[in-house]
Amino acid sequence: MTGSDLSKTQANQLLGIKPRKSSKPTPEQAFASIEAAGLPAVVNPTLRHEGMGARTRAIRALLKTQGIKGVSVRQSTGSMCFWTYVDIPRPPLGERTLSTDVGYIGDRGAYLARERSVREKLQAIILAAFPDLDDRSDAYTDYSDFVFMVGFD
Repeated sequence: MTGSDLSKTQANQLLGIKPRKSSKPTPEQAFASIEAAGLPAVVNPTLRHEGMGARTRAIRALLKTQGIKGVSVRQSTGSMCFWTYVDIPRPPLGERTLSTDVGYIGDRGAYLARERSVREKLQAIILAAFPDLDDRSDAYTDYSDFVFMVGFD
């Protein structure tokens, strides 16, 4: 048997190399870490006016100190973009059920209710630490209606 006859997996097994475990949290772990996190004290009351890069770094640092895992924090791209996206991972479609029927109560309704509560909890955590991110009172200096958005990837 030559080296070209072995698959990469078989060669690694012969050499005693174990496959790497994924360190990326599952969507369920991300949901659980958000639900378990408490509301922080105010970290920076004027973060809104410090720029998109500073906001993104501050939100990432906050989530890390709160023990929230698996959430993606990224900047928008483009010349007229001022916001930061905070994305919560969703399970693959085969592992979740979605419904557009608002009146439906059951597994799909329970999943959607949990998804909504997780999104609202993460938004509350961010606003507790950086309260001015939701302040839209100064129409002359706020060039964008919102500066961050919590959603699902």
